[in-house]
Amino acid sequence: MKSTKSPISLLIIYWVANFLLVGLIILLTGIFTRGKGPAPQGLSEDSFAMANSVVNIVAVLVIFLAFVSLLIFRKLILNIKGNQTFVSGNIRRLRILSFSLIAFCLLSALQKWLFFIFLAPALHLEMQEIWNSFNYFLLFLALFFLALGHVFSIGLKLQRERDLTI
Repeated sequence: MKSTKSPISLLIIYWVANFLLVGLIILLTGIFTRGKGPAPQGLSEDSFAMANSVVNIVAVLVIFLAFVSLLIFRKLILNIKGNQTFVSGNIRRLRILSFSLIAFCLLSALQKWLFFIFLAPALHLEMQEIWNSFNYFLLFLALFFLALGHVFSIGLKLQRERDLTI
C-alpha cells in the first residue's frame, strides 16, 4: 500500500496538542509547589486553608480532565494521520472526548463557584461573575465531538458495507 504524506494541518494540530500537554504538566506542578499566603482580611486562617484546599482539589481534577482530553485527542489525530479514520477506536475516543469536555466544563464551573463561595465575601466580589465565566464554547465543542462521533459511526458502517461488496 502506498504511504501518503500527512497534511501540514494534522502535524500542526499534533504538535499544538503536545505543547498543551507539557503546559498542563507545568501548571499541575505549579499547584502543588506554590507557597501559601496569608488569609485575606475577613477570613480566618483555618477557613482560608480549607477553602484553598477544596479549590485546589477541584483545580487538580480540572487539569487532570484536560490532560486526559488532550491525550485522547492526540491519539485520535495520530490515527487519522496514519489513515485509520473510520475505526471503532476513533468513535470511542470521540465519545470519551466529548464526555470529558462536558465534565471539564462542569468541574471548572464548580471550581469557580467554590472560589466565589469561599472567597467572594472576603474579596468583595459579586456572584454575577460566576455565570459570566461559564465556558459555553467548550460545551458546544463537546456536543460537536459527540455529533462527529455519530458521523464517524455511520462512516464505519458504510465502509464495512463497501468492503463486503464485491
